[in-house]
Amino acid sequence: FAQRSGGSMHLVLPLGVRLENAVYAYAMYVWKAFWPARLAVFYPHPGAALAVWQLGLAALFVVAVSAIVWRGRVGRPYLVIGWLWFLGTLVPVIGLVQVGEQAMADRYAYIPLIGVFLMAVWGAADLADSRQLSFWTRAKTAAVVLAIFSLFTSDQIRYWRSSYDLWSHTVDVTKDNFFAEENLGAALIASDRFAEALPHLQKATGIRPLDPAGHLNLAGVLALSDRSRDAILEYEIAIPLVSDPRQLPAAYETLGRLYAEVGNYSKARVSYQQALQINPQRLTARDALAKVELSDAIRNVAESPSSQGYLRLGQVFQQDGRAPEARAAYEQALALNPKLAEARIALDALNGRGK
Repeated sequence: FAQRSGGSMHLVLPLGVRLENAVYAYAMYVWKAFWPARLAVFYPHPGAALAVWQLGLAALFVVAVSAIVWRGRVGRPYLVIGWLWFLGTLVPVIGLVQVGEQAMADRYAYIPLIGVFLMAVWGAADLADSRQLSFWTRAKTAAVVLAIFSLFTSDQIRYWRSSYDLWSHTVDVTKDNFFAEENLGAALIASDRFAEALPHLQKATGIRPLDPAGHLNLAGVLALSDRSRDAILEYEIAIPLVSDPRQLPAAYETLGRLYAEVGNYSKARVSYQQALQINPQRLTARDALAKVELSDAIRNVAESPSSQGYLRLGQVFQQDGRAPEARAAYEQALALNPKLAEARIALDALNGRGK
C-alpha cells in the first residue's frame, strides 16, 4: 500500500515472469553474498528475457539446497532455520509483488542474509569441531575470511565517492540500464561535461524511447551544446509523452526560447503561450513572450511597413509599458492610414492620460 501510494508500482509484469525472476534472484543473492563482485546500485528487470539455462541453474540451486538442509534438519537444525530465514524474509521484496523497476537490490538482502551467515558460521564451527581445530587455528581462519571481505568492501566503497563513480560503474556491470545511463548523463552535466554526457543520454532514449525524462534530459544537453534544432526535435518528442503537468511549463518555455533562437517566432509564441496556459504566473515565460511579440512586430514593419503593422507594434509597446514608443507607432499607423480608427482611439487614450 505504501509503495502504491508513492507511485512505485507502475511496472506491470505477468505472474510467470515475476516467479521466474524471483527464483533467479534467490540464487543471485547467495552468489553475490559469497562473491561480492559486479555489484550495482540498480539492476534493471529483465522481463521475460531470462535465458533458460539461467533459470534452470537457479531453480536447481534453490531446490538442491532446500533438499540438503531438510535432510540435515535433525543433526544440524541451524541449516534449515537459516535457509528458511533467508527464503522467508526475502518474500516481501523478491518481486512477487513488483515494486519499482529493479530485478533485485543488494539492500534487500541485508536481513535475509543473516540466515545464510548463520548456516555458514555454525556449519564452519561444526567442521572445526569434527577436525578438532585449535582456537588459534579457528581465529586465524576467521581473520583471513574477514580480511578478504574487507578488501571487497574497500573496493566497493570507492564507487560511492561521487555520482559519476557510482553510475559509471553501474553502466559497466549491467546491460541496457536506462536509469544508469540517464543518471550518469546527469552527473556529467553537473560537471559541465556535456560532450561526454550526450552519448549516455542518447543510449538511454534508445533503451526507453517512450520515457519523457530521457528525451527532456537529452534536449537539455543539446540546448547547452548550442544544437538548438536537435534540441527542438527532442522537446517535440518528449512533451506529448509527459504525464506530469508540472513539468510542462518549463519544457514549453525552453522550447519557445529555442524556436526564437532559430528564428521561428510563430512557434516560439505558441510555445510560450502554452507554458502560460498551464501556469499563468510564470513570469519568465510572460517576459519572453513579450520580447517575441516585440521582435516580431518590429520585423514586420521593417520588412513590410503598413498601418496594421504599426498598429500592432504600438499595441506591443503599450503592453510593455513603453508609452513614447507606442505613441510614435500609432502616429505612424495614422500617417499611413488616417482612417484607421483603432489606432486613433489608442493614440487618443494615451494622450488623454497625459502620457
